[in-house]
Amino acid sequence: MRTSSTLRTLFSRELERLSRIEHDTLYRMKSYEILKTFWTSRRYSCEFVNNDNVPVPLFAVEFSRTAGAGQIIATCDEDGYVTLIDTSKSSSFGTRENGWCSADFRRNIVGNRKEFGSIPHESTSDVPIVSFQVHENAIFSLCWLGLQDQWIATASGDQKVKVFDVNRHTIVNTLVGHLGSIKTIKEKHMTDGKVLASASRDGNVMLWDTRCQGLCNQETGDLVLRPVLILKDAHRKEMNIPYKRENITKRARYTIHQKKNSMKQNIPHGVTGLVFAPFNDSSFLYTSGAVDGAVKLWDLRKPNSKHYPAEALTTIYPGCQEGFTYRPHGISSLDITADGSNLCVSSTDSNIYLYKTGLLDRGSFMSLRGHTSSSFYIKACFSPDGHYVLSGSADSHAYVWDIKPSSSHPVKANFPSLRLPAHKNEVTDVAWCKVDTKLATVGDDCQLKFWQTRNRQEEQCTVYESQYVQAETTPEEKQNSLLFELNRQVNRQLETTKPESTNTLLTYFEKPIPRCCAASH
Repeated sequence: MRTSSTLRTLFSRELERLSRIEHDTLYRMKSYEILKTFWTSRRYSCEFVNNDNVPVPLFAVEFSRTAGAGQIIATCDEDGYVTLIDTSKSSSFGTRENGWCSADFRRNIVGNRKEFGSIPHESTSDVPIVSFQVHENAIFSLCWLGLQDQWIATASGDQKVKVFDVNRHTIVNTLVGHLGSIKTIKEKHMTDGKVLASASRDGNVMLWDTRCQGLCNQETGDLVLRPVLILKDAHRKEMNIPYKRENITKRARYTIHQKKNSMKQNIPHGVTGLVFAPFNDSSFLYTSGAVDGAVKLWDLRKPNSKHYPAEALTTIYPGCQEGFTYRPHGISSLDITADGSNLCVSSTDSNIYLYKTGLLDRGSFMSLRGHTSSSFYIKACFSPDGHYVLSGSADSHAYVWDIKPSSSHPVKANFPSLRLPAHKNEVTDVAWCKVDTKLATVGDDCQLKFWQTRNRQEEQCTVYESQYVQAETTPEEKQNSLLFELNRQVNRQLETTKPESTNTLLTYFEKPIPRCCAASH
């Protein structure tokens, strides 16, 4: 009886495992078909202008997690404004012609903040919820804070981080300590928005705790806080960069020249990206550099002082380890999946490198190409389920890569599956909605575009939309789908004609389409 019970248990467990695999495959097939229906139009686009009616560039965009049922977009611009928009209401979008985000509209919101009240979890407003000026300089990054998205933290070119209370419309904390423009700001997990990390062009990474006692600024009345931990010169140039053998000559020539320039100029090596490992009470922090082109993993629990500075646990150089480039290129952004298993590194060599967080030393397991990225303003991010990667590009498009194989998309392709003809100029930041199939993109054309999937009720009306645009399947994806279908038909014929040779099926078409590597720099 024990043997029979054991076999039955193993058999049931195996069937359950196969059932899960089949369910995941069906989910993947359905999700990819849904993504191909992404569309936008003039009704779902916004143009931002300043007091002189001149378009203002946008730098960052992020969906809320819980506020407004996860449907609220926060975006920041060059004039220091933060604007919140409820994407569940199509009438909250518009263009400059009807006054959306014009100077008069902004002044009306700022002068009548009480009219809009706090952000409900199920918003019923048909207008942008609030627009306010937090800094008098450009805001390069923002993030939602707290379990209920009570606050928003902003990183600005005025060398300050400010924490804004969304419900009370007041600045509750001003974080001072950086000596350069602050490029990114992130929240530490499981701290309810109380612990933050920021990175700046001064080369320093600073950790903040808003629970600490601060000093009151008598001029502005704001509470000023100092950092509790500083990683000074976190990305100072190092010379022990791993290179492939064929690039040794280029390495020697480059490192000597770079070392001389570094010694002469002594320029601070800016930090462009950071992200916390999403584990319970995790103290692991990933950072990326603009000059050294490195990604480093830090343990914030290790002692750090002036005489004994903290050292990174791991340092990797995307592109060099894989042999794609003979020198490291700057990193524009970092992102990590919700389970903390994969790390996304967007490089200025027009490649996106994906790493297993537990196997950083082994190099990237996938390199995504097909877009153009030579700017530190172009960013990439994972989808909430970690199956897709979304990135901006200098060619006025946004791209989506499918990084998980399935029966409908069996090959882990390094080329994009979808192309979003989003903007007229460079697409900089992108964002996924955490609770729905929605996207947001911002670009140098000073526009915010909101993308959603098409359902049956909208199929008839979307053709009448002004400037209607739909996601496009890339040529590489079409060719790969044709080859896969041809391979499936050939295998089916072999199974019917020669059953004994089913173990020797053709495998040529199972390989991904060869694609030239990005041009070396």
